[in-house]
Amino acid sequence: MHFVIQTNLMEAKEASLIVDAAVRQKVDMSEVLLIPFGGEIKPDVNTDDNVMAFGSTSMKEVSESKGWTPGYIDYKLTYDQFVEGYENELLNHDCHFGTFKNMPVRFEQFFVRPETDRKQFAGQVMSRKEFYTFRSGILALGGDQTSFTTIKPDDGIIMAPIKHIESEYRFFVIDGYVITGSQYKKNGRVVTSRLVSKEARRYAQDMVDKWCPNRAFAIDIAERRGDFKVIELNSINSSGFYGADMDLLIWEINNMKF
Repeated sequence: MHFVIQTNLMEAKEASLIVDAAVRQKVDMSEVLLIPFGGEIKPDVNTDDNVMAFGSTSMKEVSESKGWTPGYIDYKLTYDQFVEGYENELLNHDCHFGTFKNMPVRFEQFFVRPETDRKQFAGQVMSRKEFYTFRSGILALGGDQTSFTTIKPDDGIIMAPIKHIESEYRFFVIDGYVITGSQYKKNGRVVTSRLVSKEARRYAQDMVDKWCPNRAFAIDIAERRGDFKVIELNSINSSGFYGADMDLLIWEINNMKF
């Protein structure tokens, strides 16, 4: 496996975690810069090996243009598929679907995020007033943007009533197995720790057994009042790693067979 690691347009810490682990694991790799809006990388990478791309979601276009395998893995990572796959185990299974242009605002305060995994904006809690201001700015642009990462009026979003979460965990899945994970929030504050409860890890594996859309992905789990729910799934290529065991994760990815 050859790793292509984007070192700009993403958090430097995340890039360095991958690079450092790849060096320790003696993985073949290329560090590249992604040219904004151009879908090109420098230096260019040409290899006959299987390639795993890491970086911003824009690396998907680069990967597809190069024909890399596995490249950038984000199959079935839309919220409607989360609802179908996990049903009531999904934290926001009661969400509403719409677009920026036509989504009715049903709550005074709510959670909103993109329907896809393209990360046009971060999922967040908004008030009705904040959402109207946010939406007005998007509609004012008129959808004429050329960037594939820019928010557009017809982009799909989901809106859900607020759920109070005590702890949040991210687990990384390779070929149907939870490999490593990390706590990343506690009571709304960033708290990073590789030490996660057996119950949280077991629940994550149970949910992967229930629905496993890709050979590699990240699954976020919420803990509230001693119960667990699935928050969302993310592409492994663009996910934050927090306190996960990077050596183990990179070793597992490098040894995937395609």
